[in-house]
Amino acid sequence: GVQAPVDATRALSVHYLSTKFLQEVADAGMAGGTVRDVVAPVIKAKGRDLWCRQYEMVGSSYVDAVEGVDNVGPATHMMSYTWNYKVDVIVETVETYCAQVGCDPKRTYVWLCCVCVNQWYVDASRDKGDCISFNDLSQIFEDRIVSVGRVLALVAPWKSPANLKRIWCIFEIHKAIALKERGVQLEIVMPASEKADLMREICEPESRDLTKIWEALSDVDVAKAEAWSSSDKECILAQCETFGIDRLNAQVRAHLKDWCCRESMHTLQTLESSVQSVVAHQRVGYMLSLFNRLDDAVTVLTAGIAISGALEPGEHSSGSSQMAKETAGMWHELGWARHRKGEYALAQDACQNGLALVDERLRTCALSSDDVVALRKEKACLLRAFARAIVGDDPFIQPPPDRIDEALEKYEQARDIFCEFDKGSVELGKIYNNLGLCFGIKGDFDSAQNAFDAAEVIYKEKGILHHPPNMTRLYNLGCMLVKRGDVEVAAAKLSEAWDIAHAFNNSMTTVIEDAQKRLHTA
Repeated sequence: GVQAPVDATRALSVHYLSTKFLQEVADAGMAGGTVRDVVAPVIKAKGRDLWCRQYEMVGSSYVDAVEGVDNVGPATHMMSYTWNYKVDVIVETVETYCAQVGCDPKRTYVWLCCVCVNQWYVDASRDKGDCISFNDLSQIFEDRIVSVGRVLALVAPWKSPANLKRIWCIFEIHKAIALKERGVQLEIVMPASEKADLMREICEPESRDLTKIWEALSDVDVAKAEAWSSSDKECILAQCETFGIDRLNAQVRAHLKDWCCRESMHTLQTLESSVQSVVAHQRVGYMLSLFNRLDDAVTVLTAGIAISGALEPGEHSSGSSQMAKETAGMWHELGWARHRKGEYALAQDACQNGLALVDERLRTCALSSDDVVALRKEKACLLRAFARAIVGDDPFIQPPPDRIDEALEKYEQARDIFCEFDKGSVELGKIYNNLGLCFGIKGDFDSAQNAFDAAEVIYKEKGILHHPPNMTRLYNLGCMLVKRGDVEVAAAKLSEAWDIAHAFNNSMTTVIEDAQKRLHTA
């Protein structure tokens, strides 16, 4: 009979996947089906009558039933994905990838386990209870990644990536990252429609709330991920524990966020100078700062401010007040990025430039009541950022008294604006927290406690007592209590702050630990 070839890296070309394979799926009545749907009627059916020399049995892998250099060849890429993905989504993604990077679809061969592993053998082994050990499977997998050299991790949908819910997929991403020193390259890929939707979410909405993106790219927990079998999960977790579960989760999250930042910056380069470009620069700059890419944030925000300044008033139909709001927002974000880089003087300069712009618009432009509110709230954010740059980040270091008073005055101005226009907002809670810090540094502990309590009331109403804003409040409150000598209460507050930081994989954990060490000398 016809014999199948023996080649562990044999893979289908993108050309074949997008033509013959998709046609076979459609002919089987499975158009729009998942990988799991097409295994029996398409994938196993292809090699049903072929003799598999590797396992000495009738029934081969799909790829071993395909011939022709345009259709099959040594794998150039390996895909990490889940069998719950639709076949057409996988194919669309690799087609888009080839178009973006300039690969020839007829010479780009993608190793997909569903078609490259002999599913007849897998099912027969499972029926007999004679499965390959996890350690052997893991070693085979690692050798294959190294021999192929390039891994494509399919992440979709971006709002809740299915692959990040599967333990094998997370493990594959981790392995690819860990094997970088052996020449392995990991690339995140998405269907074109998903990537376009993600970029719209980043670049277009007026709100600076990137919570959805943050949560989507942070929702990685190998311990909670699903597996086909409990034994698989136990074995993978055992391997992961040698590396460190938390460390592995952080590693994968960081790679996803780096990819998102790179793609967002690339998207900015495709935009013409316009109001949309200004808004996009503000949004991406904010995201870069949020993801701790501070140098890139400074670059993007500075470019956005330059674009805004170069636009003639007639080039933006949304009016000078809207442009002022967007530009002031960028000055604010630029100031915060400078602050986090430790460049406090430059941070204050950025905030001063933003305040001058807002005051000029409020003074000279005929504005609607909504425009006035929006610009005054932006002014409050700039005042808060300016004051933070004056005070710095260490609750135990006291600036000169006149500078503390200057910071308090700016915080109080910001508080009054939000009390007038947005009472009960999270931003007002943050201002109260900053006031508490400032009063604590000054030694006015009663005023500090009152401000921290006001922030807590707002955070409780918003349901975010276990989120980062309250982590910062608890940290500042704990430090104030250390200075006041309330060591036992301080220890409890700092412990609460650390728990939140740890839960959110926040870098504040080490800062909080330093404050906890002070408890022993207080």
